[in-house]
Amino acid sequence: VHVKTAGEAFTDIMENGIVQYDDVNVIVEEKINAYFNKSFPQIMNERRVDDAKRLLVETDAAIKTIAEEVGFNSLPSFNRVFKDMAGVSPGEYRKKTKK
Repeated sequence: VHVKTAGEAFTDIMENGIVQYDDVNVIVEEKINAYFNKSFPQIMNERRVDDAKRLLVETDAAIKTIAEEVGFNSLPSFNRVFKDMAGVSPGEYRKKTKK
C-alpha cells in the first residue's frame, strides 16, 4: 500500500481543484504575516543578508558570487537590500568585520 507524502497529497488537492494555488498562497502568507509580523519576502531577505554577512567574513568570495549564493538574481538588488538591512554596503561590511 502506497502512503502519499504530504507533497503528493498537496499536488492531488491542487490538480483536482479542491483548493486553488492562489488560495493556499494567501492563507500561508497570512499565517506568516500574523506569526512573524513580517512578509515572507522580508523574512527571506533577512535570512539572505545574514547568510551573506557570514560569507563576507568567512570567505574571500566576490560580492557578486555571494549575492548569487544567498539567492539574489541581481547584484544591484543585493546591494540595495543589504545596505537597507545592515546600514552599510557589502564591501564596507567586509572591511569593517574582516579579521
